[in-house]
Amino acid sequence: MADDVRTFETGFARQEGQRPSRMDVIPAGPSRRRWSAEAKARIIASSFEPGANIAEIARAHGLLPQQLYAWRHDSIPGKRLASKKLGFVPAVVECPSSEHLAQLAA
Repeated sequence: MADDVRTFETGFARQEGQRPSRMDVIPAGPSRRRWSAEAKARIIASSFEPGANIAEIARAHGLLPQQLYAWRHDSIPGKRLASKKLGFVPAVVECPSSEHLAQLAA
């Protein structure tokens, strides 16, 4: 099992003109986490408090700031509606009758 352990270098320094000899692949972490609606609401609410730092709140909960911003965006009702595709309603325009025009002029 110890033979399966591979190290990963975080530096990118190399000699001029020399190409890297291999690339290590870091396996992904555990599967996607599922957040309960209550937990999401609590985290989102804390991010809207005056003086809240989004990055600090995200890090405290193991999130990326982008994910917290997306949650905040989705939590605003008008924003969700704005992202939906809009449709068109046909409009019928009729020419007003001469009687109607006379009423409007009077």
